[in-house]
Amino acid sequence: FDAQQGRFPITEIADSPRFEFRGMHLDIARHFPGKAAIESVVRQMFTYKLNKLHLHLSDDEGWRLAIDALPELTKIGAFRCHDLSETQCLLPQLGSGPFKSATGNGFLTQQDYIEILTMAHARGIEVIPSLDMPGHARAAIVAMNARYKRLMAEGDLDAANEFLLVDKEDKTQYESVQFYSDNTINPCLDSSYHFIETVLTAVKSLHEKANVPLTHFHVGADETAGAWVKSPVCAAKGQKADEILPAFVTEVQKIAQKHNIAIGGWSDGMEKAVNTLDNSSAYTNVWHLLAAGGEKTVSHFAKENIPVVLSFPDVLYFDFPYQSNPYEPGYYWGSRATDTEKVFSFMPEQLPLHADVWTDRMGHSYSSSAEADTSSVIGIQGQLWSEVTVNQDAVEYMVFPRLLALAERAWHYAPWQQNAKAIHKKGGLVNLQASDWQAFELALFNRHAPALVQQGVNVRVPTPAAVINNGKLHIKPVSGLTMEYLTSDNKWETFTAPVEVKGNATVRARIAGTQQMSRQVQL
Repeated sequence: FDAQQGRFPITEIADSPRFEFRGMHLDIARHFPGKAAIESVVRQMFTYKLNKLHLHLSDDEGWRLAIDALPELTKIGAFRCHDLSETQCLLPQLGSGPFKSATGNGFLTQQDYIEILTMAHARGIEVIPSLDMPGHARAAIVAMNARYKRLMAEGDLDAANEFLLVDKEDKTQYESVQFYSDNTINPCLDSSYHFIETVLTAVKSLHEKANVPLTHFHVGADETAGAWVKSPVCAAKGQKADEILPAFVTEVQKIAQKHNIAIGGWSDGMEKAVNTLDNSSAYTNVWHLLAAGGEKTVSHFAKENIPVVLSFPDVLYFDFPYQSNPYEPGYYWGSRATDTEKVFSFMPEQLPLHADVWTDRMGHSYSSSAEADTSSVIGIQGQLWSEVTVNQDAVEYMVFPRLLALAERAWHYAPWQQNAKAIHKKGGLVNLQASDWQAFELALFNRHAPALVQQGVNVRVPTPAAVINNGKLHIKPVSGLTMEYLTSDNKWETFTAPVEVKGNATVRARIAGTQQMSRQVQL
């Protein structure tokens, strides 16, 4: 705005997103962080033009959405406590302790969910509810088992079996990746599909009350290896173990289609069902590691013409640490360090090139396919799983500022990425990416991070790059960050030039003009 002339300049802006699907996955099942944490993420998704909130509402460790027809799902499945019978709550998991009042317990009421839908819809964000099944379903199974026991005790056999999710005579022994042996819904039971349709109908009703259409439902479909092989119900129906999961996914899609809803699912389950899925109303999140051939999985779905949302753990799992350091929270099975710059450097259309510039989680080089077919890729999605994020502060620390780099890659197709192959052959890819990152980092810490702090968001501040040489402390400057060191008399001083120190030194970074600090580092 030109204040002297009292007018805006005449200009023309042409802009459009790189991907139609620009998503953020938020797991509120492992730990329930509260409604405010979800709203915090939604506000920033709106600011940075992310448009799909994949809301993970159920898992082994909790069911987080009230369903009127099945009150046990939240009465029992939304809480963990010391109850060996599991008729009042789930057993303690993930360090939750023996009491139902512990942080991480709880659920969204129907009104909470309606308000989240309304808030997101007003900001151009689609909420994709995720109720993981047939695996990752222990909370639902325990809740329905408790319902079964209660009704059997009352002598109501038909009602007891109406929503039963497991074959009581199944002697199969299996163990999930998370070491559960009782977390998989049995797809051979008619009652399992009755349960799914009842829940899906209830969720659709909430969307209708919010006047927000339900267009996608995420079924999960992942990590079910070893289940059902000794199920009498499955044997009686002549269903072979390796055919059960694809049949389940296809049947759930048919239920969803009756309600004009498309389904999503994780790639390990969806790829088993590619021959029977209707790809006009399905998409998949590819979560296979790039360092373990994830680009091949993308090509496989492209061949089957199934839309793909890239969700690689190597770079898009925000429950992994920013740095490989014991003081940084996060899991590490896919990446020991995923900082904001790594997210910024992700090349969705050039997946094989990452093998030349990245390493696997142990720091070793890895090989990749020469080419990858990304023709069916419709977008990218960041993931936050919540095993180690127990509250809103923890959620925000892991998401911000990585969400901003995710948004940049989802919206903007940088020239160095468009011509990445040719540039890489000439040896200039890393330098061009680094130059672009410097401009992004300048804006991040001078404008965006302070704005987030002003809104009360717990932004993670990177630790300083510091070293002691010949008795002098050196700290690399970063525009927008104030570097500080602890003096011998325990006072924090602003670092402006190399300073003499005796022995060790403790340093930290602070977003300029705020009290938002990095963790302290001792050299």
